[in-house]
Amino acid sequence: MATSHPNGQVRFVAASGAGAFTGRGWWWEHILHWLGLFDMGLFEAVVLKTLTFKPRKGNLSLWQPWRCIRLIWDGILNAVGLTNPGVVWFCREIVPRLDSIGVPLVVSLLGTPREIVQMIRMIDDLRCPRIVGYDINASCPNSGEDISANADEVIEACRQARRATRLTIWLKLSVVHRRNLERIIKSTEAWVECYTINSVPWAVYSNEKSPLAHLGGGGVSGRAAQPHTWPFAKEIIAITKREVVWSSACDYHDLERIVEQGGKVVAFGAAFIPFSWRPTVMIRRWKREHT
Repeated sequence: MATSHPNGQVRFVAASGAGAFTGRGWWWEHILHWLGLFDMGLFEAVVLKTLTFKPRKGNLSLWQPWRCIRLIWDGILNAVGLTNPGVVWFCREIVPRLDSIGVPLVVSLLGTPREIVQMIRMIDDLRCPRIVGYDINASCPNSGEDISANADEVIEACRQARRATRLTIWLKLSVVHRRNLERIIKSTEAWVECYTINSVPWAVYSNEKSPLAHLGGGGVSGRAAQPHTWPFAKEIIAITKREVVWSSACDYHDLERIVEQGGKVVAFGAAFIPFSWRPTVMIRRWKREHT
């Protein structure tokens, strides 16, 4: 996985959903590919948008994406609700097209331990060389579940996933897992290569009513989430020697601040909204100034 080197080199990850279901980005970003302003090849890995076993309608419409997304002060609020066509569609329509992708892909999965194992086996059977691992999404704020109380299921999902595949296993946690964090980490680090951090549930971020309350409240990402996600990253680092992916980086100064705090791997998610070219520009500058 990604490492930081003495000369300041840091490796970068595109967070779940930033590259859509294919790792190429969303349809409205295609013109940026042609202009050279959207380069997924700069990333150590691209985490694909989360899949569930059965199709899930959620709240996202590709033709009206702003229905479930709001720009808030210094951040992004989303209540996408895990919109996805399901793993069968992914295996049939997407996996055969992934050979042309020039970057390692990590498939994000959400479900019961049994569903996660079934999805892994379905995808592994297709032997796509671009898929290098699975990110178990145990923390989506829009899942409708009480993620603060799912520690046992998280641990069991990781155990079964490790038995089901030889590919790398990532685990996506939330700040609401804090009360069970040490138990989750100690119980899963034998099976998990990397820990990632999800957006911050609105109820944790603010006592005020969410602009997306009608869609369940949503999760906050971007700079507004940093006071929550960055201390959480340091808490994970204090418990395990496994890789920890820092989230909520929004500008070049954030990269410097993350490295100063011991960060080695940086994920870009909210930084793609609304200016999809920003991560490409920042990473190119970082590589230019630190290599």
